[in-house]
Amino acid sequence: MLLILCSEQSVQRPWVNFEAGAAWMIEKPIVPVCYKGMKPSQLPMPLSTRQGVSLESAEGRRRLHVRIAEAAGVPRVPECSFRDPAESNGTDVVAVGAAASHSDPQVWKLIHSALSDHEFKWRSIERLASVAGVSEEEATKAIRDHSGEVRMSRGKGGSTIAGLRSRVGD
Repeated sequence: MLLILCSEQSVQRPWVNFEAGAAWMIEKPIVPVCYKGMKPSQLPMPLSTRQGVSLESAEGRRRLHVRIAEAAGVPRVPECSFRDPAESNGTDVVAVGAAASHSDPQVWKLIHSALSDHEFKWRSIERLASVAGVSEEEATKAIRDHSGEVRMSRGKGGSTIAGLRSRVGD
């Protein structure tokens, strides 16, 4: 996994794209990690094609934590607080990567949007997870929660793929 620390200055450096390209060529997950006021929506190409996270929000830190744990092959995301230490009053809220019994509606919204892209009828679970900023397990859970709308299959390389039933049929 390659974590790219992205500030307004760092994304202008040629070595950032060089390192990202090397990771892409060997099929390593690439995660732009935004800080110093940079937002994922401000990332330049080609970094903007990856699901960036922001260190300046608890949700961004949680998503980064989940993605690192997934890339490391950790079977259960360790519990940890994502609250900004400056906000802590000794009663930190602890979050767990995939504890909810139903998928997060925002995750489904991002996955549905990716599946609705008219350029692609099918998307890999890996890509959908990346778009939603969650683990493949969480993306699969969100898709299964909406199984009436989505069809899952196997791609040519054996990976699991998904498509909207309205676009790919049954």
